[in-house]
Amino acid sequence: MRKPENLFQMLFICHRRPDRSFHCSSGKQFPICARCTGILAGYLLGIILAIITGPIFVTYALLLLIPTVLDGFIQLLTNYESNNFKRLTTGILAGVGIVYIFAFIASSAMTHGIWLAKQFT
Repeated sequence: MRKPENLFQMLFICHRRPDRSFHCSSGKQFPICARCTGILAGYLLGIILAIITGPIFVTYALLLLIPTVLDGFIQLLTNYESNNFKRLTTGILAGVGIVYIFAFIASSAMTHGIWLAKQFT
C-alpha cells in the first residue's frame, strides 16, 4: 500500500524542497511544498465557493492564476526569493482558479453536448 506522502508527490509532481515546505511541530516535513499545499487548499476552497456562488467568468478564474505564475517566474529568472506564506497564498488563489476553470469547462461541455444532442434528435 502506498503512503499518502507518495500519493501527494505523484499528484502534484512536487519538488518537496525542505526550504520551501512547511514542517510539523515535531520537525517532520509536509509531503508537498508550500505552493502545492496552497493549491490543494485552494481546490477544497474552490469547490465550496463554486457550489455557493455558481460559475464565474473564466477570465476572472484565469486572473487568479497570475500571482502564482508571476511569483514562480520571478523566482526562476531573478535572485528574488519568495517566502512560504506568499507561496501558500498564491497557491490558494491558483487552486480556486483551477476549480473554476474546470467548472467552466464542464458547464460548457454540458451546454454544447445538449445543443449537439438536439441537432440529431
